[in-house]
Formats: sequence, C-alpha cells, structure tokens
Amino acid sequence: MQDINQNPAFLYTIGGVVKKGSPIYVKRNADELLYQNLLAGNFCYVLAARQMGKSSLRINVSDRLSKVGFQCVGIDLSSFGQQVYDSNQWYYSISYAIVRKCKMNANILDYTRKKMNLTPLARFLVFLKECFLPNISGKVVLFFDEIDFVFSTQNYMLSSDDFFAAIRSLYNERSEYPELERLNIVLLGVTTPNDLIKDPLRTPFNIGASIPVGNFKFEEAKEPLLIGFKDIIADHFLLLAEIFYWTNGHPAMTQKLCRSIAMHEHVIDDIPSTVEKHVNHVFLKHQEDKSEDDTIIHISKRLMNGPFCVNLLWLFYRILCGEKIAIDNTQMDQLHIKLSGLVINENGYLAVSNRVFLLAFSRQWVIKQLEKHDRTLASDIDYWIMSGKKELKPSTATELIKTLTSLEYCVHLDEIEGEYYRAVNSSITGFSLKARLRYYRSVEWLREMITSLPSLLNRETHFKG
Repeated sequence: MQDINQNPAFLYTIGGVVKKGSPIYVKRNADELLYQNLLAGNFCYVLAARQMGKSSLRINVSDRLSKVGFQCVGIDLSSFGQQVYDSNQWYYSISYAIVRKCKMNANILDYTRKKMNLTPLARFLVFLKECFLPNISGKVVLFFDEIDFVFSTQNYMLSSDDFFAAIRSLYNERSEYPELERLNIVLLGVTTPNDLIKDPLRTPFNIGASIPVGNFKFEEAKEPLLIGFKDIIADHFLLLAEIFYWTNGHPAMTQKLCRSIAMHEHVIDDIPSTVEKHVNHVFLKHQEDKSEDDTIIHISKRLMNGPFCVNLLWLFYRILCGEKIAIDNTQMDQLHIKLSGLVINENGYLAVSNRVFLLAFSRQWVIKQLEKHDRTLASDIDYWIMSGKKELKPSTATELIKTLTSLEYCVHLDEIEGEYYRAVNSSITGFSLKARLRYYRSVEWLREMITSLPSLLNRETHFKG
C-alpha cells in the first residue's frame, strides 16, 4: 500500500476544505475579489451551491489576510448543533467561539453576563463593541460559514431575521462607532440575499459585496490540478481537458474525478474511454436515486423533497427540452435551482451545469419524479373530494400553508395556476395528451382546495390576499 504522502492522488481533496497552502488549490476570480473587498473594509457574502469551494476560499483568503496583519476568525454555525434551546445559548456560543479562536481571556465574557437585562442579541452586540474590539488590535474579519444552518435550527425563539439585521447594523453604525471600522464580516452559505431577512416589514439585507463563486476555468485550474498526474503516462493536458468536458470545472466533481484517475491509472492509451469509465464509476454507477456522490445526492434531495421541488422539476425539464430561459433573479424558482448547483448562467440563459448532470438527471428521471408528485397530489385531491370538499389530510394542509406563506411567488392563486399551465404547455415531449389534461383538472381542483383552505382550517391569518 502506497504511503499517503507519496501518492500525488491524495493531493486532491474529496469533500471538505482544501488545506491552507495546498499546491492543488485553484485560485479563481473570487479569491482576488474577496481579498480586495476585505482590504477595502467592505462586508461581503459568498452565497452559492454546496461543494463549490466556499470554505476553501475562506481558508485561503484568511491566510493571505493574516500575512498583512488581519486577524481572521472562522465560525462554522453548523457546529453549534440543531437543538438550540434558546437565543441565549446561540449568541453565547458565537461569542465563546470568537474568544477561543482569538485566544483571548474568557473572563471578558463576564462583562456580558452582567447585562442580563438586555436581550441576548443586544448582549452579543455589546460584546462585539465593548469587549471584543477593545481587547484586540488591528483589523478583524469574522467569517460566518454555513449560514443557511440558521434557518434550520429547531427553536422558534431564535430569529434569523434578527441575526442578519444585527450584522447589517454593525455596518450601518460605523459612523457612530469608529471602532467598527476595524471589523469586517463575511457570510458564506447556501441561500439567497432575499432569504437573509424575510420579513417584508423590515429593511432587506442590502449591504456588502456579493462574491460570485463559480466553476473552475480550465486556464486557471490546469497548473495546480496537473500536479496530481505526475505518475500517469499520458498527455496530462488532454487528460484534464477530457475531465473538464464532463465536469465543466465543477470544483468538487473535478477534484473527485482527478483523484479517481490518479489513484487507479498508470498508463492511459485511450483518454476519452478511460475518463468515461471513471465518470460512470464515480458518479453514475448507483442510479435509481441511489448515487453515492455527495453532490448528486444533495441535488436529488433539493429536487425531490425541498422547497419549490415541483416547480424546480418543471423548470429543469423545460431546460432539458431545449427551451431558452433568460436569467431573472426576481424569480425564486430560478434562484433556488441555481443554488442547487444543477444549472449555471450561460450567456444570460439557464443551462445545465455539466455533462454528468445531464446523465444523472435525465428527462426520464425528471418525468419519474413528477409522476410521483402527481400521484401524491391525486391522492390528496381524492381524499378532499371524498370528504365532500370539507377535509384535508394534515400533510396536505401543512404543505399548502408552507407553500402559501414561505414561497413568495406562490402566494397568489393566479401565479400558482399560471406556473402549472406554463409548465404543462411547454412540456410536450414525454407527456401524453391524457396526462396534460389530468394536470389541467388537477390545477382546477388545487385552486379550489387552496381557496377553501382558510375556512377549512380557520386560519385566515396565514394568507395574504
């Protein structure tokens, strides 16, 4: 068995963060953009799909900043656990993490304990302004990673709106508290700027620079990634080009495919066949919704069970059918399908991110998932009709409430109906006339179910309009 330190294949990182100073770290435009914005004192946010190298970007930019006198603190919000019992725990955990990582005397936390008459959030802000900054020199950057975890904590007393509004206030209060000029904050996660503060009565999260993180470009990736091929007898340049043909530079998938080839190949005569063999082994060998690749599993979950799932499936099906759909960042379904990593912006239009995804999420796969949702909807409608249109399954009621209250563009019935009709009319291939007519009738019933839902549940306050 080869020593891990002697095998160049192990330079490639599979899941997790590329180590600081690693020779195979690929510097992208985002590296320089984030670095320059933080030097300039700007708050920043890096919001992108999973497995796109956000945390690796944080580690490597932090290393550069530390060399010019910055103190950088990375805080993984997912490390606090989902069972947050109250907001006291949440904000104290963040404060403690900052103190520990900066190797400060933990006694400074005693100051905030004396402010128990303040709210937990107010105590956190006091900690930053009156305890943390006065006891640390130079400029500081707080990197809040996995910020989407804030939305999943199982505690109704913890308001994500409050948390992000507080971060915004630290930026807005710089003129009043000059010390805050030394403090910069970077948010990293899988969400959209609109989701950071959802309450329509509050000011949106409208500060900071957005740092786009995309796929590797071949020219920027070839030098570091070719290092791991040194033991392979083949044209390394053509080998990497063939890998990019399949992954289109997707960071995690490219590294994973590079490692698989570097570990198992020594002499390669037929580069296309060899790479295709590894693509099938690494990404596609476990089909029927059972892929073992983290990226494909994550996308599958978002398309099959996540918010907007039916709308995302229809939208993706339209893309697969060749429809040119212009980028519109006001459309929540577009924002969320881009966050899945499945599609990218290609010359102003939505396009499938890479060739692997075209095989893993084919038209047949999408149709199969839509049929599952169709059967579920049909079952719910049958139950409703059988009750004389007076009862809903608890799961149906919950899902409809969530749809109407959480998904902005689905609040109005006409938009729900319009979305279904557009999807049906644009998706001719693969669906029979009978199937499309069934959807038309389902829309009519769905509309009536939603219209009657407030009176059925006696919860009119959940709905707008």
